[in-house]
Amino acid sequence: MLRWLYDKTIRPYLPRKVIVHNGVPARTGRLLDKRDHRMQWESMLLAAIRNQYLEDCKIIEVGGGLGICTAELAKRAGPNGKVISYEADTDRVETMKETLKLNRVRDAVEVKDQYVDSLDQDCDVLVLDCEGAEQQILSKEDYGNPDTIIVETHPVFDVPTEEIKNILKNDGYTIVNIREGSNIDIIEAYS
Repeated sequence: MLRWLYDKTIRPYLPRKVIVHNGVPARTGRLLDKRDHRMQWESMLLAAIRNQYLEDCKIIEVGGGLGICTAELAKRAGPNGKVISYEADTDRVETMKETLKLNRVRDAVEVKDQYVDSLDQDCDVLVLDCEGAEQQILSKEDYGNPDTIIVETHPVFDVPTEEIKNILKNDGYTIVNIREGSNIDIIEAYS
């Protein structure tokens, strides 16, 4: 009860501080937060991203969130790569921009403050972390023809991992890795 009361009444008004999320700094903590490191934050998705060779790639990310994975994508794409990140939550867009600036990759990312239900542009890599909208995006005829797709699936939002695997296989992708978690799974697929 006290924790809930603190979280709802005091914590939102405290100054923000930098927290390191699985190796990526972001100003998402609050002054009195006990932890300065969150090793489990997006750990499976970051592992899948870090498993890819992304230098010089054009990457589209749907669901940029706080910018943790976005910053990692931009670092791995390098100075000749390009990252376009979509995020529908305006509050998160501001945090994402701040995270990108903190990680010195702000100029390498085009941030789009909008909801995405389909994509019509080509890319080398597509990363979907869109809290249940992944099935809708992948069910469209054209989602950019990427060589690599990384999808965070959300069975809790009625998007079964098996359904996403079937869509990718039917579109000619080979599933090369599945990372299974308690509430989410990560699928890595190549064309």
